[in-house]
Amino acid sequence: MVVALLLLFLVAPSLAGAQTSQTAIYTLTWSDPNSGQSQEDGANIERSGTATGAFKQIGTVGPDITKYVDTILNDPGGVQQCYRVIYYNKAGTAAPSNVACTAPTLTITAISQRP
Repeated sequence: MVVALLLLFLVAPSLAGAQTSQTAIYTLTWSDPNSGQSQEDGANIERSGTATGAFKQIGTVGPDITKYVDTILNDPGGVQQCYRVIYYNKAGTAAPSNVACTAPTLTITAISQRP
């Protein structure tokens, strides 16, 4: 009878490094010329990396709402973002607002270790 003996050697783990994750918070506010008039059904919020770049819809708000908070996970560190607001109702959409570009108002940094 042959008995095999298997020896397991435990090797200490090696820490691969730490990774930083940043969350940027961008707060948008605007005036509503239609406030209280029940003209809009809501507003689409759009974002782009540049004032003249391609805009992408990132959210919506209801009628008479004039504030939106955009939270971007893993923001590379206070990157400028540009925004515009477009009102809509059953008849269609209004022209886009002016474009406003800004850096985040608050950046929260969390550090996690990966084994």
